[in-house]
Amino acid sequence: MQTVKEISLILVLSAFFGVFSGCSPNNNISDGNTATADTSTADSKLSNTSAKALPIVEEPITLKVWMPYILQSRVKSNSIMKSNIELEKRTGIKIQWIEPPAGQAAEAYNLMIASRDLPDLIEDINAAQSNDYSYPGGYDKAIDDGVILKLNDLIDKYAPNYKKIINSDPITKKLTITDKGNIYGIAQINADISDINRPIIPRAANPGNGLVIRRDWLDDLGLEIPVTLDDWYTVLKAFKEKKGAVAPLLINKTGAGLNSQFLTAFGTAYTNRKGQEFYQENGKVKFGPIEPGYKKYLTFMNKWYEEGLIDKFFMVRDADLDTFSAKYMPAGKAGATNLGFGWVGDYYSKVSKTAQDPDFYLQPVNPPVSGTGEQVHFRYTTWSVGGFTAITTSCKYPEAAIKWLDYVYSKEGILMTNWGIEGTSYNMREGKPVIVERILNDPEPAWAWMLETRFNGLSTPGVADEQWMNSLLSEAQLESRKYWGQTDNSWNMPPLYRTYEEEAVYTSGMSDIIAYVDDMTVKFIMGSESVSNYDAFVSEIKNMGIDQIIKIQQNALDRYNKR
Repeated sequence: MQTVKEISLILVLSAFFGVFSGCSPNNNISDGNTATADTSTADSKLSNTSAKALPIVEEPITLKVWMPYILQSRVKSNSIMKSNIELEKRTGIKIQWIEPPAGQAAEAYNLMIASRDLPDLIEDINAAQSNDYSYPGGYDKAIDDGVILKLNDLIDKYAPNYKKIINSDPITKKLTITDKGNIYGIAQINADISDINRPIIPRAANPGNGLVIRRDWLDDLGLEIPVTLDDWYTVLKAFKEKKGAVAPLLINKTGAGLNSQFLTAFGTAYTNRKGQEFYQENGKVKFGPIEPGYKKYLTFMNKWYEEGLIDKFFMVRDADLDTFSAKYMPAGKAGATNLGFGWVGDYYSKVSKTAQDPDFYLQPVNPPVSGTGEQVHFRYTTWSVGGFTAITTSCKYPEAAIKWLDYVYSKEGILMTNWGIEGTSYNMREGKPVIVERILNDPEPAWAWMLETRFNGLSTPGVADEQWMNSLLSEAQLESRKYWGQTDNSWNMPPLYRTYEEEAVYTSGMSDIIAYVDDMTVKFIMGSESVSNYDAFVSEIKNMGIDQIIKIQQNALDRYNKR
C-alpha cells in the first residue's frame, strides 16, 4: 500500500486494500509438501445451514488475525471499527486482532514468519512482491513451505460470493492466482458499484495523482490548457515572463515523476517505485532509462532547466512534492505541478485561502503528448486487485475462516464493510446507500467514516466500492479523476511473481540501479553531467546487471500471460 499522511485524509481512503491471513502457533511445518486444509474435526463447530446462512458457526470460535494498523486520529484499532463489531455479531466468529503499527509491520511480519508463530489469518500481503513484507520466493513457496494453505478447494466449496466476483473478469481472475495456478489468499477487489443488485464488475482504481496548472493564469494570459509538449513550453515560458513565476513547473526531486508525466511523451516510462520500475510494450519488458526516449527526455528537460522553466532547486526540495507545492503555488512562485489526489481537496478547502490572487484556481490536466491526438499509455495505478488475506497452516477452522472471508463479498457484506450499518451511518434512498448528515458534517468526515466501516487504509478483504468515497469527495477531486484517468495503461506491468532465485537477483541489483539512475537523471537535467555522456550512462546500467533483471521480469511476465 502507499504512504498515508495525516494531512491527506481522502488519500487514505483512496489507497485500496488487501489482506493476508494466518492462524495460531503450529510446530508441524512441512518440508515442502503442498499445504492443504484438514477439516475433519476442527470445523465441527460449523453451522449445518447453507453457506449463506448466519451465523457461520453453531458455537462461537475465535480467529487470530494479523493486520497492521495505521496511526489515525480516531481509529486506534480494528477492534473498535463498528463494521468489525457487527461482523462478529452476524457470523458468530470473534476476532483477536494482532496489530503491529504500520511502520513496524515489516519487522513484525518477518519475525512472525521466521519463528513460525502464526496467527489464523494474515492480512495486507502484496501480490507483486512489492510490499516491505512479502514472502521470500513468493506465495507458491509459502504454500510449499507449509506456511499458508492452498485455497482453491476451500473457495470452490465455501466461497461462492468471492468466486463469482473474481470469475466475472478475466484480468482479475489472473491476478488472483499464482503462476502455478494456486490461490494463496483472498484478494481485496476494487469496484465502482452503482447498483448493489447488479453483478459486481472489478475495475482498476482511479488515479492517485496527476498534473495541475494555474487555470486563472491561463485565462488571464489568453492561453488554452496545454496538450502537447510545445503547448507546455509556450505556457511555462509565459508563466515565467509574464507572471513572474520563479519555478513555472515543479517536478519530483528524482527528475522523473511517479506517473512518468512528460517522460511518456518521449515514448518511454520509468518510476522508482518497486514493482513499477519497468513497463511493457506488446508483451516485451523494457527499462525506460536505457531506451532512446529517455535521452530525448533528458535533453528536453535540460533545455527547460537552463531556461528557468523548472524549479532550479528541485533536487533538494522535500521528498513530499505536495507539501512544497502547497507553499509555492498559492504564493505565485509556480504555475504547474504534480499533485496527490488527497491534496486536491486540501488545496480548495485550505491552501487556496492563502493564495495571493483571489482568482487562484488549479485545473487538473492530462499528461502531455508529443503530438495532438496521441494516447498516453502509462500511469502509476492500482489494479483491480489489492492485497490478499491468507489462511495459515496453524488455523484450526479453515472452513469457518473461508466462510467468514466470503461473507464480506456478499451483498450484505459489501454494504456493511463499505457503508457501515444501515440507519446508523447510511440510509437507503431509491435503492442506493446514502451517507448520513452526521458524518458528512463532521470536521473530519474521512476519519468519521472509517470508524463506521471496515476499511482502514490498508488491504482489508472485501470489495472496495468507490461510490462511498465519491460521497466524501469535492467537485475538484471528482474532476481530477476525469482528467488523470485518460490513459489506456497498456504499458503498465501487472503484479508479477518472481521465484526465490529470481527475487534474490532482482533485489540485490535493482536498489543500486535505481539509486544510480535517480542520481544521474538529476545531473543530466541540471547540466552538471552532459547528455552527451548518455551512452556511458546506459553502459554503466548494463554493467550493473540490468539485462539479467529485464530477463527475469520478462520470464515473470510470460508466466503471468500464460496463467
